[in-house]
This record gives sequence, structure tokens and C-alpha cells, in this order.
Amino acid sequence: MYSIVKSARTTLTLTVAVLIVAACGTNAPDPAPAVPATPLAPAVTLSSSPTVAAPATPTVPAAQLAGGQGQTQQAVTGTACWGELGNVPSCTDPLALLAPTEPLVVAPREALRFALPDAPLAFVTLRVLAWQPAEGAAPPGQTLLAPDAPLAASGDLEPTPSIPWEAPTPSGDYLLDLTAVYRDGRSVSYGWHLRVQ
Repeated sequence: MYSIVKSARTTLTLTVAVLIVAACGTNAPDPAPAVPATPLAPAVTLSSSPTVAAPATPTVPAAQLAGGQGQTQQAVTGTACWGELGNVPSCTDPLALLAPTEPLVVAPREALRFALPDAPLAFVTLRVLAWQPAEGAAPPGQTLLAPDAPLAASGDLEPTPSIPWEAPTPSGDYLLDLTAVYRDGRSVSYGWHLRVQ
């Protein structure tokens, strides 16, 4: 009998707790529509220090990777919190690792340069993953990649809009997954397909 009463008290206590939490709710406003994940191509200057102009609207800006021989590739935009709609942060997350299907072909140790939106950066991190396509649909011209692909390298990069970097030495295809966090709280991740040969 004691165990039945104890079980009934536990059930009643949990039910009351759930009802209190449900009744309190949150003071957060309804979520705003997400910013489109497809980047629009703002003006890009490719010189010794390329940069991409930061937009005046909440549209997520493009980023580019340039090789030492003048070849370039525009990144696929991943998770992004770029701007506000009203007083609500405007974020989008494709919940997938995406990159261009066609690779940027470079030589081992070739000098490369990332061109990011020109705004004060807090920090930039880069993960270099083995190119490992996953099953599933991806937008035209993009490839869906396995989230558990082997990590080849990772680390922090210089937090500037124009970041020099050197291609890896082992030949092969790689996903470059770069996350940039800006001083004003905005953030965006980009994906590139790099082929070293």
C-alpha cells in the first residue's frame, strides 16, 4: 500500500511540475522567419587582400576562397545568425554540412586566401575534414557531407576579413568548414570543397 501511495505522490508531483512549467511559458516573441541560407554575391575584390562587403540588410553575405593561381570558389553558407528582424535575432541552420560539388583545385602547400565579410571579427575557426559525401538531397551544385567525416586538422585563424592559409600537403578532397564570429554577435559558417593534387 505504501508503494502505491508513494507512486501516486510522485506521479502527482511530476504532473503539477509539468503544468506549472507549461503555464509559465516563455516571454520570447514568436520566432521570426529565417534568413535565406543561399548567399547573394556582393561585390568581391580579389587583390592581394580580398574582402567581401558587409551588407546593410540581414542577408547573409558571400565568402570566397582564392588560390595562388587566381582560381576562386564561392562558399556554401551553413549556419548563420546575421542581422535582426525586429528585436529577434535572425538565424538559419540547414542542419547539414554542405559544400560546392565542384572542387577548387590546388597544389599541396599552395597559398590560399579566405575572403570574409568586412566587419570586425572576434574569432575564426577552421575544420578540415575528409571529403565524405552522404546520402540525401542537396541543392543543385552542392554536396551533402557526412557529419562524422574524419577530421584532418582544425584550429583558429587570424580574425581578419582576408585570411591567408596554406593548402594541406596530403593529396585528396577536403571539406573546409569555417566559422566566423563577429564582435557584434553575428556569426556565419561557410563550406568549401578543396582538391589537393
